[in-house]
Amino acid sequence: MKKANRKATKGHGKLWKKGQSCVFKPEINKFRQEAKKRPMFGNRGDGNLTEALLAQHNKITSESICDGSEDVMSVGGETALTAYTNCSLPTFNRLQKNFNPRSLIHREMIAALAAVTEVLKANQMEETETNYFTSLITSLESVDTDESMTAIVCLLAIIVKRMDESVLKSQSKKVMETLVNLLIKYMNSDHCALLRNLLKVMYPLLKVKTHWTETSQELNVVLEFVTHHKPKVRRMAQHIIRMLLMDDKPESSKVHPCASLVAKFCIEKLESSAGVGKSTPRVTFHVMQLLQEIICAFPTLSIKKCCETIFKIMTLSSSLVTLCGFKALQGLFDSDHKNLPADLNARIITALYDYQPNTKNSDCLVCWIQLMEKALINLYSLDEKLCIAHLPQFFSAAVKCLLNESEEVMLTVAISLESLLRNCFKQNDEDHIKNAVHKMFRSVEEALGYQYHKAWDHVLSILGAFFETVGEHNKEIMMKCLQSLGDLHDSYNFPYIPALEKAIGTAIEHMGPRTVLEAIPLQADGTKPDFPRSWMLPLLRDNVKRTELKFFFDYFFDLAVKMKNRALVLEQEKRVVESKLFDVVCSQIWSLLPGFCTEPTDLKTCLKEVAPILGKMLKNEPSVRLVVLSSIRELIKNEKHKDDVAVYSKNYIPILFNLYLTEAKNKAEEDVRNSCFETYALKEYITCLLAGLAGSPHFVSATILALGRVSYVFKDQLNPEILNNLINLMCELVKSQTREIVVATLSFFKILFAALDTNTLAQHIQSMITGLTNLAEGNQRSLRFKAKELFTRLVRKFGYEMISKMMPKSYQKQLANIRKVEARKQRKKDMRNDDSDLEMYGPAKKTDDFADILADSDDDILLDDEDAKVKAPKSRTKKIKAPCLEENAEDDIVDLLDPSAGKRLLTQQDNTQKQPRKRNDEFKVSEDGRLIIEENEEEKPKQKKNKTDDDDILSGLGISLKKNKRKLEESDDDDEDQKDSTSIVTKGIYRNLNAKTKRKNPGEEFKAKKAGGDIKRGRYEPYAYVPLNRQALNRRKQVKVKGQFKNFVNAAKRGASVGMKRKARQARRRKNN
Repeated sequence: MKKANRKATKGHGKLWKKGQSCVFKPEINKFRQEAKKRPMFGNRGDGNLTEALLAQHNKITSESICDGSEDVMSVGGETALTAYTNCSLPTFNRLQKNFNPRSLIHREMIAALAAVTEVLKANQMEETETNYFTSLITSLESVDTDESMTAIVCLLAIIVKRMDESVLKSQSKKVMETLVNLLIKYMNSDHCALLRNLLKVMYPLLKVKTHWTETSQELNVVLEFVTHHKPKVRRMAQHIIRMLLMDDKPESSKVHPCASLVAKFCIEKLESSAGVGKSTPRVTFHVMQLLQEIICAFPTLSIKKCCETIFKIMTLSSSLVTLCGFKALQGLFDSDHKNLPADLNARIITALYDYQPNTKNSDCLVCWIQLMEKALINLYSLDEKLCIAHLPQFFSAAVKCLLNESEEVMLTVAISLESLLRNCFKQNDEDHIKNAVHKMFRSVEEALGYQYHKAWDHVLSILGAFFETVGEHNKEIMMKCLQSLGDLHDSYNFPYIPALEKAIGTAIEHMGPRTVLEAIPLQADGTKPDFPRSWMLPLLRDNVKRTELKFFFDYFFDLAVKMKNRALVLEQEKRVVESKLFDVVCSQIWSLLPGFCTEPTDLKTCLKEVAPILGKMLKNEPSVRLVVLSSIRELIKNEKHKDDVAVYSKNYIPILFNLYLTEAKNKAEEDVRNSCFETYALKEYITCLLAGLAGSPHFVSATILALGRVSYVFKDQLNPEILNNLINLMCELVKSQTREIVVATLSFFKILFAALDTNTLAQHIQSMITGLTNLAEGNQRSLRFKAKELFTRLVRKFGYEMISKMMPKSYQKQLANIRKVEARKQRKKDMRNDDSDLEMYGPAKKTDDFADILADSDDDILLDDEDAKVKAPKSRTKKIKAPCLEENAEDDIVDLLDPSAGKRLLTQQDNTQKQPRKRNDEFKVSEDGRLIIEENEEEKPKQKKNKTDDDDILSGLGISLKKNKRKLEESDDDDEDQKDSTSIVTKGIYRNLNAKTKRKNPGEEFKAKKAGGDIKRGRYEPYAYVPLNRQALNRRKQVKVKGQFKNFVNAAKRGASVGMKRKARQARRRKNN
């Protein structure tokens, strides 16, 4: 009797081993063989590849064509192109370097070059640039296709650069005629490569041309391409015209002979395109773009006509054309060409007032202000008096532009006015200058009105420029403004205190402390330590220099003596706190003395009175001894004053020797002595470290980082000499070719930014910028982000205006980008600061960790483009907590007049006496480590009254029976009812150990519990899929799996059919209703 079913597998039923289901070459490939017989593979038949074709292919695509280098190539020998052609001219090596076998143009170039080479060798002609040039020009006439034409022109563009000028002059007429005909033929085509290379060939020929007439066809043809619709062609034509006019003019002439012809062409194009339809033709913009680069190279008469045409176009056209016109006129003042007379310059300035944009048009307004600034500066170089006569009108117009709410406009106004003040005024007191300054200053002073309150920080910057440039000779007209600045500082919650203090500090430095203190007196009489204008002392300390030394002793010396005497009296009365306050103010006043001794203007006349006072203070006042010694050093530093100070050296030397030999009597003197020893030891230590700079690049990098670490840790002990030597050394190392050394040097600069204060760092800005802008060519691109980060920090610390003066012209664009980014961040910060007065931002946390400084990178620079992706940081706002007094008992009343009352002043209330809330989380633990959670009697839910006697026993053990298990518990044995709560259970902490997972049918989660159909609300579109399972690959279970899948598909079809019928019934019901 046979078996009912045959075995489904062959042999013993081979199964795939684990991980071998996708073996590449199985032993049995029956199905693969059957699949290959199907029509989709087709009959490949015999190939067309022959040995000849293969050799040709290998010849073309070979990468190693020749082992020789360019240095050994010469005429008559083999070159890199020998594998392609018989050409041996090194000029065409560039073609081999950039050769692409897939490029049709490159293949055509190789073919054309090979043909010309064969012709030259057939005629026994030498392979020279001249012969190749002549042959290629001749072959242009016999070319049939555009591709071959482009290839020949590309070869001409390569070889024409090596041609001798004499050869070009002799053949220019014939060659130009051929090239002009081709340019005219393809003028309206889209053959970009052909047209660009034709223009390239035309430039050397135009360069050697000497005779120019209005009928010069070759120039007119090239000019037509400056408005071509293809951008690359248009830019090439504009570049050729600019190079021709700016760089190739004859030495005997100020302008190129064809400049007037180019100007005439531009004027005709602008006039013909003016007023054509409602939309402005693109020709206008292209011509304006060209004029921006070449208008300065026109003769004077042509400049006048071009300006008149531009003004006419701006009158008739839109604001966009006006903006282009402003930029075209800017080119007139950007270059060094002096073809513009002063009277024409002044007339252009006067005419521009009629085209001043509306204050709401920010883009045009910015461009107009910049144009006026450049025009006035250029006028100053031509005629100083005429320029100064025009300045008051512009200042008045520019100040009104500050009403624009755009930050860019306000910043542009401030930069332009400051630039004019610094470039157009010298320190003199001529009457016409005083009158102009008076009008200009009144215009800016009016901007302190409330209607300009959004631009006050920029107004204060402009006033600081006034104090710096013309303040010394115009003190009387600025006194009222200084008084207003002092009142603004004293006003409540003035938002621009830093800008205000910077302006007053500039006035102190350039107008002198006597003038400023007359306008803003200290209001100190020596009886109180907290006088109203105490904020002036730090400004005086940081900005006083090159002023009268006697003024310190006339104004501050008596005040310091009163403060010191008052401190001694209070110390005797045991009012220690008040005594210390007077001592602090006295030391602040004496800290002004080194500034007064820095290049004083009256040393010869006042030293006779000052020298005895300084000697007396050295003997009798140890508290001010260091300040006096520092002041004497400042006097000695100046070479001009050495002879005057030498007269009193015999009086100072005995005092200094006595101080040197005197032993320390208190801790303060001992600390001074120890600090001197520490400074000397630090100098020796740094000298030892510098020896590492002579090692390998890795060793040098480590040495630089070590010096940075030392500079950061001992920043307070670094004297100016050591710091200056280190910075100069790093400025030289940053120019190294080794990237590892440069990276370490940039890290050193970053450490300096964190370690040094602004005043110390300001002394080394110029040398640091010089080093950072002279990186080696190989490191400029790879380290540009690190350098940009340092530039950003410099801008933040010292402002854009100061840094931009020191940066080279090539970095101005990057600096302008940094300014825009910083302005955007400031606007965002100001928007966040528009909160309640009770909220404030905490100060930025300054890291003291050296590793954090090295690892810190400016995320605002690196992640600027990912602001939208990164989650916004948490707000740093915090409530201002009102101070409170500490009281220990009800009878303990704080005496507010007691000096010790300040010790009991707290910034926030003490919450230590509050009893902590008792936590109810102390659970019992079973033997196996599980928690036992008991239910308190008060928290138990009310049970029904029909409780059994066993319930009381169980409740005493901490066990509660549930209602739905009552019958089950009653039917169990007594032993099971008495289970203790601490028995080991089988339920895990994170999962149930005994629970069996119930298999869910596909799509079950979408099924409605009561109604039919699926639930779609708040979920994905209902779906179901067969889960992947390795066991489904078992051949013994294939029949079962196929049946399950078939049932699953049939069920899906039935469900879809039922749904469609229900939907149809509902539609019919709605239609009948």
